[in-house]
Parts: sequence; structure tokens; C-alpha cells
Amino acid sequence: EGGANEIVRLKPEVVEAVRKEGRAWAMEKAKDETKKGNPWMQKLADSYYAFQDKWRENTSYKVPDTK
Repeated sequence: EGGANEIVRLKPEVVEAVRKEGRAWAMEKAKDETKKGNPWMQKLADSYYAFQDKWRENTSYKVPDTK
């Protein structure tokens, strides 16, 4: 109702680049934590990304952070 909101649609290649770089960053941080003796970030990342990949492959619904 008369707000100044703007919806911005990013190009698919931009979304893919952000997804790829974000995942790479998270996995690097998980490796760092594992080296420090804390395996939980890696376990969480592995589980989260496995679920996300499976969801993307098996759904026709819009999923954030996807191709």
C-alpha cells in the first residue's frame, strides 16, 4: 500500500555464483573448526547441504539458494 519497496530479480548466473561462493566459504570455515577439534560445523554443513541438494533435485517448487 504505497510503500517504497522494490523487488529486485537477480540474474540466474549471479544467484549461482553467490550460492557457490557462499557454500565454499561455509565449507572452509567448517574445515577450520574441524582442525581446531570441533567437528560439529562440518557435520552440520554436510547434513544441510546434502538435504539442500536432494531437495533441489527432487522438487519442482521454488527453493531459495538454488539454480
